[in-house]
This record gives sequence, structure tokens and C-alpha cells, in this order.
Amino acid sequence: MTLSTPELLATGLVQDPGAVPLVIGVAGHRDPRPEDLRLLRERFRALISELLHELPHTPLLLLNGLAAGSDSDAAEVFLELVAEQRQQRPDGPHHQLVAALPKPRELYLEEDFRLDGSDQAARDRDRLERLLGACDAVLDGSNCPELELPPPPPGQPRDPFDPRCYGRQSVFLVRHCYLLVALFNGVDAGKVGGTSQTVAMQRGEVYPLFLHLDEVIAAREPGVVVEITTPRQSDPVVVCPVGAVHYWAENRDGGLTDAPALAALEVPSLKDLLQRSTIAARLEEINRQLPAIPPAPVHNKAVESSLWQLADSRANAAKGQYVQLCRWVMIASVVVGLSVSQQEWQAIGLLIVLAALVIFPKLQRSPKLTFIQWRCLAESLLVTDFWSAVGVTGDTADLFHSQTNQNFVWIRTVLRARRLQLMAAHAIPDQKPPLPEAIARCRFWIADQERWLGVTIARQQRWDRSCCIGAGIGFLLALAAAMAYWVLGADRIDGLWPEAFIGIAVACIGYRELMGYSDTNARYGRSQAQFRRARKALALARPDPHDPLMLQVRQRLVIEAIGREKLDELNDWVGDQLQRVYRPAG
Repeated sequence: MTLSTPELLATGLVQDPGAVPLVIGVAGHRDPRPEDLRLLRERFRALISELLHELPHTPLLLLNGLAAGSDSDAAEVFLELVAEQRQQRPDGPHHQLVAALPKPRELYLEEDFRLDGSDQAARDRDRLERLLGACDAVLDGSNCPELELPPPPPGQPRDPFDPRCYGRQSVFLVRHCYLLVALFNGVDAGKVGGTSQTVAMQRGEVYPLFLHLDEVIAAREPGVVVEITTPRQSDPVVVCPVGAVHYWAENRDGGLTDAPALAALEVPSLKDLLQRSTIAARLEEINRQLPAIPPAPVHNKAVESSLWQLADSRANAAKGQYVQLCRWVMIASVVVGLSVSQQEWQAIGLLIVLAALVIFPKLQRSPKLTFIQWRCLAESLLVTDFWSAVGVTGDTADLFHSQTNQNFVWIRTVLRARRLQLMAAHAIPDQKPPLPEAIARCRFWIADQERWLGVTIARQQRWDRSCCIGAGIGFLLALAAAMAYWVLGADRIDGLWPEAFIGIAVACIGYRELMGYSDTNARYGRSQAQFRRARKALALARPDPHDPLMLQVRQRLVIEAIGREKLDELNDWVGDQLQRVYRPAG
């Protein structure tokens, strides 16, 4: 469900872009052969149609540079299909065409679509202007810092042929898309920002003309490539067939760095590509559930967008399962201790030990991992949404450190898609949230986080004390039972009682360790202090007499700083939680 900015502000929300899109990038040659265009367009149309069929609840967002040639062909086909979909399914997903231009709009028209008096130049210019008018949003250096023109060398004028702007465009495209459609002849042209470099980045290759750290260390989450072979007019000989389609799966760990090694990633069809990856299925799962969770009024409540509500509810449900499982594990540990101490029960005890070694860790892993994943998404979404609303340019996906665990990659993909949605929405002037309302919501969020942390710390301190008291009482009762057994004799006191009380004491200590109350409270206490500082900083921020906009700059600094603090605490929490696994053999 997507609401306009006025409708959202009426509920107290800052923004809610709705369903999470599958972001599709397009990279293609400017000079496909005219006789091949019909087949190439059919291939692209078939690809998008299959995606629409396989992902009926997921919007597609086509991120396109709108260069002459293949880019523009793909944009036209996409618009045709979207128009058909809207007629057939008026309530279906909101598919979008978003332009990502290498130069500011007017400069792009002037330099890359220069009118030289030829009919072809006039047709290309008219075509671009028509496509720009049909776009849901146009991103360029004026509204997207990542697409700003690179500065010229000191003391020199800007070179209109400087290829670095196309390199930045390629990096932006690859960083935000999950699926790249390459209309490509397979030949490396050796150009910065060319189709070959874009394909190499998406496939995880190390390209000789690399421009960004992501290309060197494979820091970004992996994506997939669909290549539609496209001969060029400039090819001296035909180097590839027309319209052959190749599908390349994710280079997940970045370990495959050249074309021969990457050949192992090719799969036979789009269906196989989607089945091999969990990203598309995860997006479809999320978007299938979102319509049942419309944006809710948030005045005086800590409730945010539909996606946040879904993530929060899934996290809470998984946490409940995890806590119950931890309690059963502790109860089972007491039963194990009692069973193995009695000869007639040893068979049962050994069976429980075997179950503890094999079953309990597996049972624990699923709800715990689910809880961590959805909690990470919920907390990261808050920072993403607030940063976007107040104009902070940082990318939360870069600050959420999930490279060492493939189970968290999908979260970064969702965060990048969300950020791109918000950037596209804010490129339309009347869709950008008014800054005073956005700052007001940030104030409420900061105050609510400070309050929540205080309440949570107090609650966990009570549970921590309860575990310690339970362990102490268990040990005292065990000592008393042992002394009674020694004084009164076995005929008066069953020897099972000391072992039972010791088991209870150890279970209390183990449960306390599994839940990690003391370590968590230490981190929460630091975060609470930082949120308190942020609240005071927002209250103390003043405008500059010589620059009225400095108040907004200071407010953005506070929101960015506390967002970074939140993500730092989240990364620490994830690392700590992943280490707290019940390993009876460890």
C-alpha cells in the first residue's frame, strides 16, 4: 500500500514507499544492429514477462541510464509491459522506471545527445526526452550525490569527454540492482563505465579499470546477470549470435574473479536462477504479507512503516520461540543430570544426551537466526527511513556488516532497494517529506529509543538478578540436602535431591549465559547514553546568524551520528548473538 506524502503526514508517518522492489539494472551497447532490434526487444520482453509471472506480488524497478541504443530499447519495452500490467491488474504492484543519468539532465542532453543537424540525432534527442517524461523519477548529480560529476584536475576546465562520470553511473547501477540485464557482445571494449565493466562488476570479476573499493574486495552483496548477446554495428566481424540468453548466478563469496572460473555460475534458465538464489523468494515472501499491514497511525506510538511493522512482528515471534527453546534446553539439562546419576535411568539419560548433541543446536539455530535477521532489518530500516527523510546521504547497507554471514545478505539487498525507492520518491519535489515534520519524527524516535532502552535495561537486570538468585538458592539447597543426607542417612534423605538442586542452579547459570543479559545491558547502557546526547544536541542546535541553513546542517549531523551509533550497536549485538549457541559438546 503506497500513500502520498500528505496522507502519510496525516497519520504521523514520514514516508512509506510500500512493497520492496526487485531492482533490475540495464547495461547495453549504444549501437546494436538495426536488423537485430526486433529479436532483442522480444528477448527482453520475454525476460520481464517471466519475472512478472514468477513474482506476482513484487514490484519491478528498472534502473536505466537511458543511453541511446539498447538502454532506450529496454526502457520502451518495460514501459509497454507496465502499461499492460496496469490494465490487467489495476491493484497490482507499482512497477517503476527510474533513470540514473551520468550527468545533470540538461548537460546530458547537450553533450550526449547533441543536435548536429542529422535526422538520427534529432530522433535520439526526442526519444530521450520522451523517456525522461515517462520515468517515475530521474536521478542525476543534482539530487543524487553518488552521480555528481567528478571534479576536474586542479586548474583545468571540465572535460566533456571525461569517462569517469560513466564509471560512477556504472558503480551506482551495480550497487543498487540485484539483477543486471546486459545487452552485450561479450567483448571487453576497455572503456571506463562501459558495458563490459558494468557486467564485470556485477559478476564479481576484478576489472582492470576498477574505480571503486567494491570492485577490489567484493564488499557489496552479490547479484545475478542475464546476458542477451547483442552484436554491434562497430564490430568488424560478428562476434556473437543474436539474442542468445545466458543466466549467471551469484558469485557469493567473491572468490571467482575471472571469466573462466565464473563459467561455473551459469544456469540454464531464469527459473533456475531464481531458485538458486533466495533473494527473489525473500522479496516475494515479504511483499505477499505487506498488504495485510497497512501504515498505521503513529502519533504517540513507536510504530513505523508497513515493512517495519512486518519485520518487528516477525522478530518478536521468533524471539518468543527462541526464549522458549532456551528454557526447554535448561530443563532438559536438569533431566540429563538426574538421569545419568541413577543406574536405572541411565538409558533414558543417554538418549537425552544424544538428543542434546544432535537436535537441540539445530532446533535453536532456526528461531534464533530468524529473530536476528528480522530484528536487524527492522532496526536498519528505521535508520534508512530517517536518514532519507532528513537528507543524510549515507547508505545503511554499507554500515550493516554482513559479509561474513550469507544469511544476512538479503537484508542489505532490501535496504538498498528501500533507499533507491526513497531517492526516487524524493526526486519528485512534492513527494519529499517537509524537513520540520521529519525532524519532529526523529525527535520522537530518539526520545522513544532512550525510554525503551531504559525500560529494557531495568527488565533485563531483574531477569539477571532472578537467574543469579535462583542459582544461589539452588546451590544452598543442594548444600543443605547434602548435609542432611550425610547427617540423617540415605534411609531418610534421597540422594537425588542434592543433584536435582545442583542441576537447577547450573540451569539458571546456563540460561543467564544463553540470554546474555549482562553483556547486552552493557551495550544498551552505552546506546542509551548516546541517544540521550542526541536528544540534547537536537534541543541545543541553533541557527547561524550568517547562514540560516546551518540549523538544518546541525540537525542532520545529529540524525546521522545517532544512526551510525545505532548500526554500530546492531553489529556488536549480531556478533554477540551468533556466538551464543548451545553446544553441549563444546
